[in-house]
Amino acid sequence: MRVFKMTAIAAAAVALAGCKTEFSTQVALSELQDPDVASVPGKVRLEVLTCEDYEDSRKPSDSLVEAQEMMPRIFPTASFSECYSQSMDSWAEFDIALPIDRDGDAETFASEDAFNITTSENLPLGVAVPPAVLNRLEQAQQANMMMGELEYAITVDVVNDTGEPFAVTALSTWVNGEPATLQPLEVPDSETISLRFSDVLIERAITTGEATVLVDLAYLGEQLRK
Repeated sequence: MRVFKMTAIAAAAVALAGCKTEFSTQVALSELQDPDVASVPGKVRLEVLTCEDYEDSRKPSDSLVEAQEMMPRIFPTASFSECYSQSMDSWAEFDIALPIDRDGDAETFASEDAFNITTSENLPLGVAVPPAVLNRLEQAQQANMMMGELEYAITVDVVNDTGEPFAVTALSTWVNGEPATLQPLEVPDSETISLRFSDVLIERAITTGEATVLVDLAYLGEQLRK
């Protein structure tokens, strides 16, 4: 069984004094191929000024309260999990369901509650951004819940535990820190590669609704020859 261990990180210069937002999830390829699997559990964490109130550490900080109020308005399935400090930064972490979109149609989505994971036989991995999500982000900005221009960064860590090499082509992304455009990859069994989506790919997902990250060109070629 092939398994993607996927960490999707979306960093945004958003709200609460220019904080960041990061998404992460783990998904098995068998789940991506199974039409009965509608979504996978994930995490989203939002940078806050501090977790505790300055005057009373037993109380949550104002920025944490704002994050707890804001996140479900943008991503309705998000629920608060915890707040913690890491490397001098404070994070409010939420559980979130990330829907799997299988129809290959950039105009419809599995859900408009969050970013969608996209998958098909020849396009193993992609991302879709429903307009409803963008609208809610814009509304939050207009309500002064969020400030600044939105800047996204998405990183995917892919683990191959198929028992055999995994051949795929990466599109417009950074692979283990190196730029790759239409770059063939062969991921050895039990190895991990890190994919960081380019700004161009992310902009494509925002403007067209969907963008592909990994392509199975061998499978696509077979289909075209039929």
